[in-house]
Amino acid sequence: TILNDAGIISFKQLATTKIKTLKEILAAAGSRYTHNPSNWSKQANLAADGKLDELKKLKAMLKIKKGTKK
Repeated sequence: TILNDAGIISFKQLATTKIKTLKEILAAAGSRYTHNPSNWSKQANLAADGKLDELKKLKAMLKIKKGTKK
């Protein structure tokens, strides 16, 4: 994957990677990768800590917020 190729192979690594770096990785991968990594750190921390219920709730909340932005 794109992140693995950039040396990010664990949730803990993802959680500590700066947003600017993530954006640079995505930009270098091409225009089809227009994701916003601003919440990836929090999600990765929850996943790394095994807090899957909290992760699920956060993802649902983010999905709702994304749906309300126009």
